[in-house]
Amino acid sequence: MFTVFDLFRVLSALAGAGVGAFVGHGLLGWMGGVGGVPVGWVVGYCVGGLPSFFVARFLDNDLRRADPASLRQRLVPEYYISHLILAELARRGEEVLARSAG
Repeated sequence: MFTVFDLFRVLSALAGAGVGAFVGHGLLGWMGGVGGVPVGWVVGYCVGGLPSFFVARFLDNDLRRADPASLRQRLVPEYYISHLILAELARRGEEVLARSAG
């Protein structure tokens, strides 16, 4: 699945390659431009991954601070992160198996 974070990382890498080529060409001519592309790509790729990293850390902290009852309440409305909620409940030693109705 390709997410907006993946798009941001790819666009940052492309922008980094362009900036690397521009700066490298300005410093060392065409050889610097050729050498600046991979350096700029790597730097752009790393910088483009920062939003994903910070959002993941924020979500992890949010789940760790929540009590088990509120985590269970979040399972249905926030189904798209239910695997993370279940993992947090399992980490705490809570029961994560589905209970049968009736």
